[in-house]
Amino acid sequence: MQVTYHDDVEAELVETALVYESREQGLGSDFLKLFDAAVAIIAEAPERWAVVDEEDQIRRYHMRRFPFGIDYRVAKDGLKILSVKHGRRHPNYGRGRQ
Repeated sequence: MQVTYHDDVEAELVETALVYESREQGLGSDFLKLFDAAVAIIAEAPERWAVVDEEDQIRRYHMRRFPFGIDYRVAKDGLKILSVKHGRRHPNYGRGRQ
């Protein structure tokens, strides 16, 4: 399945990895590796995770080890990753992204 990313996702990943890396060497790298693994898991069975926005059909995968969710949409041509957000962020963060 083809995976594409909203333009803001890269900045969210870099910012988060830098924060974790500043806390402990290698932790930022671990976050990025687990993000990549999570995207691969989502791509295998994207319908498995709950719809969190009925109107836009956005689903959310909760990462293990790190308190982050990955919001995504399943389309005919593949998977679109819309946001990567900390669990304490406002639930509507990233909504409206296409």
